[in-house]
Amino acid sequence: MSATTTSPRAPLQARSRDTQARIIEALRALLTEKPLDAIGVQELALRAGVSVGGFYRRFSGKEHALAHLLYEGYVARMEEAAARVLDKARWEGADTAELVRAYFGMMLEVAQEHLPVLREMVRRHRENPDEMVQSEASQRFRESVHVPFVRLLSSRAGTFSHPDPELALRFAFSGCSSILREAALFPHMQPRMGELPQGALVEELTRMFCAYLGVPLHSTDSSPTGGPPDAPHRPTPRGSPRAAAPRAAAPRTRRPR
Repeated sequence: MSATTTSPRAPLQARSRDTQARIIEALRALLTEKPLDAIGVQELALRAGVSVGGFYRRFSGKEHALAHLLYEGYVARMEEAAARVLDKARWEGADTAELVRAYFGMMLEVAQEHLPVLREMVRRHRENPDEMVQSEASQRFRESVHVPFVRLLSSRAGTFSHPDPELALRFAFSGCSSILREAALFPHMQPRMGELPQGALVEELTRMFCAYLGVPLHSTDSSPTGGPPDAPHRPTPRGSPRAAAPRAAAPRTRRPR
């Protein structure tokens, strides 16, 4: 059974739900230690405090349990966040840069909460790309997260200075999403961008995205490399005074004697 083909059904009885939850939490913990292929059903059942038969009464296999982690964890959490962050009414009259910043901030925040299962799913999808295309989880994610974000930006295409706004949006979205995925899930891979606080990563993704589209990026209160690691980035209000750069002292000249 594919781990991501269809959404798993929750058990009806409270006792079964409790047992299922323990198995899911045990799998989540084990995935922080090793990949799914290295986890045995007996080890998983032992960690959850259930029998192997009890495991198979709830799940058809490890992949089925992984699907629960994906659907009931990451996808459900992302759908909830996107409904709030990407609400159309919230962005009427707002700067495009702020929309982009909020989107990448949401993506990184939720990804950080589900790193083990995301690493496993990305690894499996890279081995079998067709599975991701056919995945119900992927389709749900696309419809509830990607499509609303792209739709909001497409409505602003007239403000892009790029000569081909539609192409620019596809390239910027694909490129920055790939960087976010690699930086969050596989920071050890080469080439490395070095250690970046979460806020700095979001800010640099926003800078890249907006620069490619050709939309203005308002400055923030803290630089990407300074200040608190995860300090929120707020735009400088229009018309607000900025600190003037210190002037160099004029050179001293000697008077002729």
